[in-house]
Amino acid sequence: MCGIFGCVLTGRSSHLFEIGYSGLISLQHRGEECAGMAFLNPKENRIQSRKALGLVADVFREPIDCTGHQFMIGHVRFPTQGEPDTRNIQPFLYDDSICGPIALAHNGNIDKTFLKNYLAKKGYGFNATSDSELFLPLFLSCFVEKQAEKPEKAIYRALTKEERGRRLVRGAYSLLILMGGKIIAARDPDGYHPLVYGELPGKEQGYALASESAALEILGITKFQEVPPGTILCFDMNGIHPFENKILREQIQCRTEVFKNVKGGRCLYEAAFFVRDDSKVLELSSDAYHFRKNLGKFLAEKEKARQKEACLHFPKTLIAGSVLKKEEILGNIQNRLQYDLKKDFRVSGENRDFITKHIFFQEKPTAQSILETIEKENISFVFLDMVFQKADSMDLIKKLYSLRNSNAILAKTPIIACSQSPEMRDFKKVQEMMDYGVVVFKEESEHKGVDSIPEMMEKLIKIMVLPLQTNAIASALGYAQTLGCPLDTGIFINPYLGRIEIEPDEKRRKFRKRLQYHPISSAFEGRDIVIVQHSILDTDFVSSIVHEIRKVAILSHFNKYFYNFKEEYIRVHLRVAFPPFMTECQFGVFTPKTEDLYGQNFYSNVEEDQGNREMAKYFKVDSVQFLDTEKIASLLGDCEASCSFCITDFYKKIVEKYPQISEEDFIKARQDFKDILMVEINKETLEKKTHHQ
Repeated sequence: MCGIFGCVLTGRSSHLFEIGYSGLISLQHRGEECAGMAFLNPKENRIQSRKALGLVADVFREPIDCTGHQFMIGHVRFPTQGEPDTRNIQPFLYDDSICGPIALAHNGNIDKTFLKNYLAKKGYGFNATSDSELFLPLFLSCFVEKQAEKPEKAIYRALTKEERGRRLVRGAYSLLILMGGKIIAARDPDGYHPLVYGELPGKEQGYALASESAALEILGITKFQEVPPGTILCFDMNGIHPFENKILREQIQCRTEVFKNVKGGRCLYEAAFFVRDDSKVLELSSDAYHFRKNLGKFLAEKEKARQKEACLHFPKTLIAGSVLKKEEILGNIQNRLQYDLKKDFRVSGENRDFITKHIFFQEKPTAQSILETIEKENISFVFLDMVFQKADSMDLIKKLYSLRNSNAILAKTPIIACSQSPEMRDFKKVQEMMDYGVVVFKEESEHKGVDSIPEMMEKLIKIMVLPLQTNAIASALGYAQTLGCPLDTGIFINPYLGRIEIEPDEKRRKFRKRLQYHPISSAFEGRDIVIVQHSILDTDFVSSIVHEIRKVAILSHFNKYFYNFKEEYIRVHLRVAFPPFMTECQFGVFTPKTEDLYGQNFYSNVEEDQGNREMAKYFKVDSVQFLDTEKIASLLGDCEASCSFCITDFYKKIVEKYPQISEEDFIKARQDFKDILMVEINKETLEKKTHHQ
């Protein structure tokens, strides 16, 4: 995805550069590789431009003298096709003796192979490596055919032109073409990516167009509308003139039942992640912030419905030992935690009854009985009352230690020692216990032994929700508010490194992410941490930040109060306000190949719970939950024409339709993939899934 901006000044304003600069700066998040602007002087029919690699503020550090210029278009690039190269910087420029100077800016992705071969046969050469440059020679070929017709008609013919029974231009495009004393705006018939326009207010007479409404609102435009899908609009000194013909959706022949009635539409991922929070989405019916907040609410409602999810439960405690004061301990816990329990969303009913149901006692524990209770009751931590006068306690610790090596649940459950005996402060005894994996409370208060359990629980029971990235804040807020749990930022995000998610180079992206994100040490209190993320494309980043969170929580919080508290004792839960990615996108979203997507590797042909468990292992978190596709669809309202190709498992649909796929059926499916999704199907992957079916 990229960002495009255009402006027509119909009055005497001399602020064309300032308006263009403001518009592109507002769209900087849509592309950080390079930026460019082109300005047209209609009297001289001359275009001047500046474009370079870098951010808008760097490229246009020195203003441009726009005296006499009344039209401009601009572009910021996020490369999905074509490597970082000065040749790929837009707007693309061309000066022709027939049609005069032209500048073009494109947002989207088109299938360039077929179109490029067609143009090459016509004798056109190519300078850049992106798909966007192909529009100019295509338009020029149509201008040459009928030199007397209006440019917008030639552009319409170019965008609907067919060769050998298929349309030359397939895919997603929002276009701004600057030529002949006008700006021509065109949008593909599916309307994959937004393009909005409005009238400039006050003295600034004219019109502005942008990829997002926020770029118009920053100019004071309060009334704006979309360029409808499949529409061509002309903006000149006399106003707005819609071209009479609409670009209709191409009727692609489906060779398989799998792809019947499959249509593109507005990009769901763009609304969920890419656009600014203050930009309008879903046919301008809602801003992205409200949409994303609702995604978080739906995620929380799904959480509530799944009672077995550990992070929604107040931690259960086992107190094991020979010296027990059950009623006194329960009373002390209730008194110590009454304030925390009142505001904890996991607590229901009277505090005393709730505490009684969540604390278990064993007067004469064995290693096996402790293990059975942990597994049966989903125990979060064990307090072991040590009696040093007998050898029983150390024998119990040693047996538990031997069991930990073969039991994953026990290995992640902290065994916390407490005792009234002065030997508890003996360094050799403490060290011996720690050697066998026991956690020791530092006991800096006046409470000793089992009397310190309420104080220890206070340090352990808290839960926090934090957004992983800036665009996840709204979803995290909706999630936290719906559950009634505290939200914290938790992670410092260095604002000077830009939007790393759209960095195309994988090695550079990983390196920059390590520099950009760092957990805030004072934010982490408690053992349960719920991370809310808008979506996941970079799986390695999630694993690395989870490790950092655990490490910082240990150093900043648990090491203050405990010896030997390990990272695996901290429970981190990942909640994603978007479904798993199942199919690569060729319409403007940068995704890995379909067979490399984690959705295909973990969720295809398996139950959701099984996929979640496998993903949790991969991310090294305690649980994973994604939002359902149906929930997103319920938010769309009247805006039903939305593209959900990337979260649809077409491989699975093919396997279900053709359990034993023949070569003939594979050829049909392969052609459907190429025609509709612009994706090359992987035969080995399909055969593997057919085998597992």
